[in-house]
Amino acid sequence: MTTTTKAALAAELGISRACVSQYVRVDLPTLPNGKLNREAALRWISRNIYVRDANRGAHRAWQLVHQGFAGPDRSAQTITAGDLEEVVLDERELARGG
Repeated sequence: MTTTTKAALAAELGISRACVSQYVRVDLPTLPNGKLNREAALRWISRNIYVRDANRGAHRAWQLVHQGFAGPDRSAQTITAGDLEEVVLDERELARGG
């Protein structure tokens, strides 16, 4: 397990730290010390944040997961395009408090 900070994850995904904090508010899993399990965070974002042009961070997380840069998937669940369409969240909706 690789731990990371919200700031480091935001930099890796090309999104704001505030956006990562908003993901945490809508259930992005965190460790007890407030840091993130990098692999779990990438997988959560790729599964729960709809990939749109407005949210390049979700697209980048999806790419990292599918290119194997998020470690092995221990959940045994396959991500499909339908999974990505289930939850529609983007930076604009999160900024409005949605």
